[in-house]
Amino acid sequence: MSDDPNKIPLAASPLDYGEQDENGVDISVIRRNLRLSPVERVRRAEKQSKGLLHLRRHARRDRKKRS
Repeated sequence: MSDDPNKIPLAASPLDYGEQDENGVDISVIRRNLRLSPVERVRRAEKQSKGLLHLRRHARRDRKKRS
């Protein structure tokens, strides 16, 4: 194991996503989001929503081309 404090260790297993509660929810993601202001959270959600809509639009376009 490296002594470098900045090096992020590889996950020990596919289910090792960080600190989890008893239901497997990654607590670190919740904490990271709670550090954001409400406005920052909305902006992040809007950006992710736009990305998903973009992906869906291109997937539909590709599906039409194939049919």
